[in-house]
Amino acid sequence: MNNKNTAIRVGLACSFLTIAAVGAVVWLTPSSTTVKNTVVASADYNVPTTTTYSKEELSKMDAQDIIKMQMVAETAAIAAVELEPAVAPLTERPEYVSSPEWIILNGVASRHETPDLELVRLVNLLRFNKQMEALNKATDDSVRIKLAEAILRQMPDRVSNKEMSIEKAQSIQLSLINTLYTDPEQVRERAAEEAERIGAQFQIRQS
Repeated sequence: MNNKNTAIRVGLACSFLTIAAVGAVVWLTPSSTTVKNTVVASADYNVPTTTTYSKEELSKMDAQDIIKMQMVAETAAIAAVELEPAVAPLTERPEYVSSPEWIILNGVASRHETPDLELVRLVNLLRFNKQMEALNKATDDSVRIKLAEAILRQMPDRVSNKEMSIEKAQSIQLSLINTLYTDPEQVRERAAEEAERIGAQFQIRQS
């Protein structure tokens, strides 16, 4: 399966809330709540978010519980900024992947010639996309810095997996670096370092 097409699918899974019901997936509009530097406790909701539910179990749940479950997973992705990428075989659902997403990703990966490796790639890509989305919503500077650094660390994998072009990756890198530094020299130095990590070159002519 083409990685770019799969990246689009996972990006959609990140951008929309998912519900598995009677063999179909219904997409809901995401919440626009402000991202905070906290992880929502599972006890705040009617269903345990650490439990992995089947498609049949999810289909019997209230839509609001599914939405809240998704919100917990999105918040967990923010808390996962220090975690290393997932590695194969991935036998348990990470907290930053909701049960509906877990079902979708396993279904997509099962059609790949190397399902275990594809599942890990999709899970890591989903976390990356959630952290990108969280950064766009975040207002707390400390959260933005942690997310920016986490995203920068993952950029080489996104490029090597052909999930984005070097040009796109470098554009994202520069945008992130400009949120981390105000000194132009520091921006240039960090941009050069990050560009090298993805096999690119960076050069700005000094005025």
